[in-house]
Amino acid sequence: MTTSFLLAKILGILYTILGVGILVNRRTYPKAVDDFFNNTGLTLLGGLVTVIIGLVIVAFHNVWPGHWSLIITILGWLALIKGAVLIILPQLLAKASRPFQQNAVLLVGHGCFILALGIFLAIMGFWA
Repeated sequence: MTTSFLLAKILGILYTILGVGILVNRRTYPKAVDDFFNNTGLTLLGGLVTVIIGLVIVAFHNVWPGHWSLIITILGWLALIKGAVLIILPQLLAKASRPFQQNAVLLVGHGCFILALGIFLAIMGFWA
């Protein structure tokens, strides 16, 4: 369970910052995502980093309990899968990201979800 709290702290802070960033910079993020997918080297590097992060989380926290820390395991597997897709089929994720780039409501909803997830994980990591 100690690993759960450590990862919850790290991911909680990361997702909280990311969620606030998306909400504060609603015009910047769609352009950044577009630039990311238009740069092949950057897309490949992003995929490699995402695979590594997913692998580290899965290696240290591949547990399937019936409580809040299951979120960490799921995030690890999702990162691993996303990184693999970025490396193998980047155009698939580019296409899937377009609605979030073009629809302000989806972008704000995504930012709110990421922020809420970050706050939840930070609370569980620091104060649970």
